[in-house]
Amino acid sequence: MDKKTFGLLRALIAMVVAVAIGWSVSRGNVVAPLVAAGAGLGLFYWLKRRVRDVMEDDRVHRIGEKAARLTISVLPVTIAVAGAVLLALGQRGFTEMRLIGLTLGYVAIAFALIYAVLYAYYERKI
Repeated sequence: MDKKTFGLLRALIAMVVAVAIGWSVSRGNVVAPLVAAGAGLGLFYWLKRRVRDVMEDDRVHRIGEKAARLTISVLPVTIAVAGAVLLALGQRGFTEMRLIGLTLGYVAIAFALIYAVLYAYYERKI
């Protein structure tokens, strides 16, 4: 299989899984979305192994590293600022905004902690 066929099949799998999850959730089924997601991931990896073309090279890995590093730099700050704004709105009477702001603050802290732990782990490993 070539990369173009793989890309089309990947998009088709994503659409089928999204429809299955949406339909299952609307019906109140909890197990079916998990099964659909698991089956979709399994099918995706099975198809990826059957691709004969070169899927990744050093350049692709470098681009991914740079994109991930920038995302990790920007996302926690954005989440923290949004959380602070929502906390300020919560102080002015929008109580729901306060809860959302606190949640975003905790997410930013968790993100930073996970990053620090993984950084320390890979610093020792590499």
